Amino acid sequence: MIKKMVPGFLLAESMVALIVTTLGVMIMALIVGESRILEHSSEAKTDRAYAWHVMNQNKVKQVLIHDHVYQQINTKEIYDETENKVYQIKN
Repeated sequence: MIKKMVPGFLLAESMVALIVTTLGVMIMALIVGESRILEHSSEAKTDRAYAWHVMNQNKVKQVLIHDHVYQQINTKEIYDETENKVYQIKN
């Protein structure tokens, strides 16, 4: 009786281990993907603030930072030529 139950138990244990491993890999991929999105948006925001600062300090009309060309519209807005978007700069 016990010898008949052992293969079934090993199969069930293997299935649970496979499910746990699959969930672990999926969660890790989700965390890495979300952290890259957060990092990219934070870097873009920092680049815009840096471009605004450089343009104000050096009195230039445009600046190139990380393949993005920025132009200052007024004291609180900056235009990204690469993305064709206007961004508000907060002090």
